[in-house]
Amino acid sequence: MKIVISEKAKAMVNKQLEDKNKKTEDTFLRIFVKGMGWGGPTFGIALEEQENKEKDYYEETNGLKIVVEKDLLDQYKSFEIDYSDSWFRKGFSIQTGTGGSGC
Repeated sequence: MKIVISEKAKAMVNKQLEDKNKKTEDTFLRIFVKGMGWGGPTFGIALEEQENKEKDYYEETNGLKIVVEKDLLDQYKSFEIDYSDSWFRKGFSIQTGTGGSGC
């Protein structure tokens, strides 16, 4: 498996889908480069309704459809999505097989 999503992150994605009246089977969770900094790329995630079959790698993980550009996957090898709701860090974080940062 090249993409892993924690149970807490999955629950938050499902809540966002429910809030937007979207269905899991009709929606993809896209991993993308949000920006670049001194420490390298910062990754983000977004809900989308279609994938680009020529450029995207697709994986179903924990019941969610997740896509990432094949070039990013080739470069970073794997992705792990988590969610934290602590008082000092709230939100999704994305780690890669070669390091990375959150969003």
